[in-house]
Amino acid sequence: MMIHKELNVAFLMGPRTASRSLEAALGKRLDFERVGAHHHGPGGMVSRAEDYDPSCRYFTVVRNHWDTIVSWAFKERELTLLSQIDLAWLVQFINNNPGYFRPGGLWWFLRECPQLCVLRYENLEAEFAAALRAVGLGEAPPLMRINEGYKRLHYRHHLSDECARWIAKAFREEIALLGYEFGG
Repeated sequence: MMIHKELNVAFLMGPRTASRSLEAALGKRLDFERVGAHHHGPGGMVSRAEDYDPSCRYFTVVRNHWDTIVSWAFKERELTLLSQIDLAWLVQFINNNPGYFRPGGLWWFLRECPQLCVLRYENLEAEFAAALRAVGLGEAPPLMRINEGYKRLHYRHHLSDECARWIAKAFREEIALLGYEFGG
């Protein structure tokens, strides 16, 4: 988590959401400091009511589950440019890494934390700039691409119909809460 103590603003960092790029922009250019681990709390998010300060303004970035899982598959070297995710690998990966895909704190925050501002990965530069202006930090520095080590097609090309349906079913509550649709 990155905090600006003077402004009482915190960015909650989640895996595969440009968190390293945000940390670089916030820490090196805007006087935020890291508190705790890079990905705060279980699965990268604050997970209990006592873990947050109601007077603080929180920001986080979300990314649709289909795209996040494809990103993880590339990171884990399970995909190549023209391949699709194997359903057996997907189920095993999700089961072995539940905190990455069910960060209870993020979903709890979305429901219970009125001061949480959710930025979408798909429109991050514009929404990051608007968030910084909203808290009085002026123009946003450009976000550097830090963990971009592969080229890939749109996520829908890397998912079979079976995998896409499995993801939609497994994460239906979160997907509905965030308003995501497959292929969007």
